[in-house]
Amino acid sequence: PQFVEYEIDAADGGPWTLRVRYAAGESRPLRVLAGGTVVAENVCSEATGGFSVEDLAWTAIPVELPAGTTRVRFERTGAFPHLDKVSFTSDAERAAFDADVERVAAEQGLDAPLVARWAEALAGESIFTPWRAYAAIPADRWDAEVAEITADLQATFAADAREGDGTNSRSGATPREVPFVRSMVAGPPPRDLAAVADRWQAATSLVLDTWARHQATAKDDAAKALPDPAQEIYRLALLGDRGVLRVGPEVVPYYEDGLRARIAELEATRAELAATTPAPIERGIAVTEGEPRDLPVFIRGDHTNKRDTPEPRGFLTVLAGTVESPEIPTDGSGRLELARWITDPEHPLTARTIVNRVWAWHFGRGIVSTPSNFGLRGGSPTHPELLDWLARWFVANDWSIKDLHRLIMNSAVYRLSGESDSLGLEIDPANELWWRREPRRLEAEPIRDAILAVGGSLDRTVGGSLLRSGNFGYVTNDQSNSNERYTATRRAIYMPVIRNDMYSLFSTFDYTDPSISLEARPATVVAQQSLFMMNSPMVAAQAESLAARLLADESLDDAGRVSRAYEICFSRPAESDEVERAVAFIGRIESGAGPGTSVPWPPTEGMNAAEAADLTPRHHAWRSLCKVLIASNEFIYVR
Repeated sequence: PQFVEYEIDAADGGPWTLRVRYAAGESRPLRVLAGGTVVAENVCSEATGGFSVEDLAWTAIPVELPAGTTRVRFERTGAFPHLDKVSFTSDAERAAFDADVERVAAEQGLDAPLVARWAEALAGESIFTPWRAYAAIPADRWDAEVAEITADLQATFAADAREGDGTNSRSGATPREVPFVRSMVAGPPPRDLAAVADRWQAATSLVLDTWARHQATAKDDAAKALPDPAQEIYRLALLGDRGVLRVGPEVVPYYEDGLRARIAELEATRAELAATTPAPIERGIAVTEGEPRDLPVFIRGDHTNKRDTPEPRGFLTVLAGTVESPEIPTDGSGRLELARWITDPEHPLTARTIVNRVWAWHFGRGIVSTPSNFGLRGGSPTHPELLDWLARWFVANDWSIKDLHRLIMNSAVYRLSGESDSLGLEIDPANELWWRREPRRLEAEPIRDAILAVGGSLDRTVGGSLLRSGNFGYVTNDQSNSNERYTATRRAIYMPVIRNDMYSLFSTFDYTDPSISLEARPATVVAQQSLFMMNSPMVAAQAESLAARLLADESLDDAGRVSRAYEICFSRPAESDEVERAVAFIGRIESGAGPGTSVPWPPTEGMNAAEAADLTPRHHAWRSLCKVLIASNEFIYVR
């Protein structure tokens, strides 16, 4: 597991309060150990709304600490939440704090919970960073230090915070808080701490009054926030979900009877509405018509380098005479006319490019070797008559790609073997005439599915989605913000594809960059692919599962099990020499390597993940053999 450790001086030991300020876009619970003993589970288990500093929230739980200096460890199997601050408070310290709160509340005629909230906010919330700087000045040193402290604060907040991880390391305030905090330190140095408090009181009154007037006049979405961003961020610090002045169960008893009754009524209504909330409406991306207009040509595709005058909308002049170009109406975009022009049965490119790509999907290369370039610089068709015939057949059969697949897969050329002969190699060594099937490596998705299939783990359920992120939630700055998981056993077509958080198996086996369009995937042979097969927990787990199935079949001897393993992995029985080598290999592993450790898949995560089980030497040996078969070239190549 991942972990972080702190040393805590708990002189007397006993009950303490652990407070953590963290941010998490999903539940990422932590286990807390003190001196090697678990003292808390599921710490920071609640999602705060995101991983940025704007989503930071406090949580507090009671813990028991041993006396003396103790090493406290936070651990978790998997990604951590973003931890901002951690504090431990003894019960004695908390009792002293509560006593001070009660005393101040009684002296000033205030509600004790509200005083406690203000004390905790002033001590810990980032927006009150200037207050803490001034409060740290000793009273007898105020005149000597206040000018320097004020100058430092003004310099610190002179510029907006840098975007990145969301925080400015120099100021401690979040980017959205900086403009407001800057206004709170502007002007001459305050004469004393009371003057600082007066400034904050004035800002509080201004924001609350402005919010009251705004609520009375604004409508719809405009009523949800103040138009001034600086005032809005302070309003959230006061009245937001975690604001100092928020309504909460700890302060409700201090309200008058009528207000308490109204709050109880509203809470009941909210609970009722929450229980009857309908499912979210399915949404999709759509296009609406804008104002039709002509646009200038972007020279060499560069939008910053365009011609001075717009170019009238039209169609490719190089194809003029082959398909009649329709007129584009002045009040329309021309998209409908473009679609009809592209799908005209007489269009010389549309059907040819489609059938050429489908052919390439089945054979590894197209009749035209450059699927995206049918021009002068592209490849010439090896069988132009076949390309023309397939294009005509495709159009005549209602542009059915399914029927085109069936036609190609029932053809004699598709059913050729990969066997070679000397005469064929002499006449056509590049196989341009398709006299034999060429070996083709599987793409990333079928490689993954094949590994899960031989292990008996592939989930063939149809439909649904494995994407865990909501709209826009998958656009991350770094992998620590990723909300996706790639341990599901569903087929690969359901796996999330995130441009800057690519599934490692996909990246290893040449899955293309999702941000660009490519005519064909490359098929590289690199060391990382072998290393993946050797070290991947998924491969080991599926090999272990396949080994268990083979050993469970008591009707087979070891030679029969080897042959059965070849049938499962390669769709053919093992040759006699392969059986001999495999049985000898198993014997060496079983006698020399001894027992092994089980590898679960999907991997077990969380606080209560079970310890990995032991494997018998025999199961370990058969897992090793199955892993060798899965890692072989024959497993990932179609011949």
